[in-house]
Amino acid sequence: MLPNNAEILLGQAIALIKQGKLPESESVLVQICEQHEEYDKAWYLRAVIRLESGDRDRAIEFLCTATRLHPANIEAHFTLCKLYLAQGKLSEAITRVETVVELDARHGPGWLALGSIYADVGRFVEAERASRTAIELLPDIAEPKINLLNALISQGKRDEATTLCQDMREDNPTSPAIWHSLGLACKALGLIKDADQCLTSVMKAEPENASALCTLGELKAAQDDLSQAQSLFV
Repeated sequence: MLPNNAEILLGQAIALIKQGKLPESESVLVQICEQHEEYDKAWYLRAVIRLESGDRDRAIEFLCTATRLHPANIEAHFTLCKLYLAQGKLSEAITRVETVVELDARHGPGWLALGSIYADVGRFVEAERASRTAIELLPDIAEPKINLLNALISQGKRDEATTLCQDMREDNPTSPAIWHSLGLACKALGLIKDADQCLTSVMKAEPENASALCTLGELKAAQDDLSQAQSLFV
């Protein structure tokens, strides 16, 4: 437990953060860390401020210090996961997010991240398991279902993937990104007309979406609609 003066300083630092006075808050936090180096919350808040300033390297350094001092600091582990993921350090990201779900088995965002990262490294069985858990914990969002869909396709589980894809289309998502993912999934499953419809929905919302445009052009060509395919690339 911190002495009263350190608790007072921490309260001041948090108040300054809320006021948007980040340099002033960081000065207070540095003072806490110099006097009470073992206090992980101060290191974590310093990392948050460094992130706001765009200094990812120092943020990672401070977050690692926070988790060393307090291995059960879930938010620090999860923030590290996201930073490592942004750097393409998938192994380090997996280690951190696995720690998150070990500490809190009902951490929905952690399972969602695991489903995605496992797939990125080709661990599709684990990606499927993580995605199913994420769906249970986050039933109202589509992203874990997309992760599950991709994991099923990668394992050749065509029937279940097709059913899931159809169910998601019937939900009529509002996000162009979800329609895009569904279009790519339908294409991978050989459901060309369905993929066409999904990607057309993307283009209605985002006419400048180059990736969806190219895929839609390929689909039009596959359906022998060469004039329509050509028009998409003009």
